[in-house]
Amino acid sequence: MATPRTGRPRGRPPKAKNKSTIEREKKIRLEIQAQMEREKAELAGKISAQGVTTIDDARALAAAQGPKLLKDIGAEFTRIFAGMAEYHRPRKGNKHGNATKFMEYARLAMQGAKECRSGHGIAGRARQRKSP
Repeated sequence: MATPRTGRPRGRPPKAKNKSTIEREKKIRLEIQAQMEREKAELAGKISAQGVTTIDDARALAAAQGPKLLKDIGAEFTRIFAGMAEYHRPRKGNKHGNATKFMEYARLAMQGAKECRSGHGIAGRARQRKSP
């Protein structure tokens, strides 16, 4: 926007980020990248400590460890649904806020948490029904 008399710009255009916001976002982005690199290095260290050097070794290690347990899968999905609910949480300043999606994902997260707590899902409920 320009002033009527001089035609010179009056400042930042609407919805444009100021310098401190841009710097803060850059700092956060760099911290996330550093965290990901640390986690990648840690994972590489664990893999090399177990003697895994090729994809075939990794597959053999995964097969030896066996399949994931139902409680672990349920806990993982509960964390995912809780994160999705937080992402869609309706609040001021959240452009992704959606009350319908928030309620659905929160319901799924709570249902998963209850099932994990009550004996680890379907198998746990079956055990509970059989007991007198």
